[in-house]
Amino acid sequence: MADGEEKMAKITQSLDDHWIVLKQFQKESRYGGMILEITLVRIEDLQIAHTYIDPDNKNSKYWQDIIANEDREQGQILKGLKFKRQGGIPIAHSKHPLEPLINADSRPDVLPREKSRLLEVLWETIQEQAEPVDNSVFE
Repeated sequence: MADGEEKMAKITQSLDDHWIVLKQFQKESRYGGMILEITLVRIEDLQIAHTYIDPDNKNSKYWQDIIANEDREQGQILKGLKFKRQGGIPIAHSKHPLEPLINADSRPDVLPREKSRLLEVLWETIQEQAEPVDNSVFE
């Protein structure tokens, strides 16, 4: 097993994990047409993951609430996501070998906006872990 595969094999998941949509953008599919790439971060451990939604695939209906949501720029909180796996090991993003792919066949649950307290907790966690930046070099 290669080093990257060993690290991917250690990445765990639960359908109860909370994911925030960081960004979504259209791009050309290598098979032709346009697809949507969605980048997510897991609140529990800040694991980054990606998924690709093809509007021509049946599974795209599971993602319509996420794609059409007006709050997507502010981050949506999702549950119920599964990693795409091969031989039981999460498959990595081709350009980011330690970032797994989310299976587009997942059926995400969008949590109500009142659950945004999770966003606040995540932001507080990031702020606590961040090192102070010395801005004096810009003065």
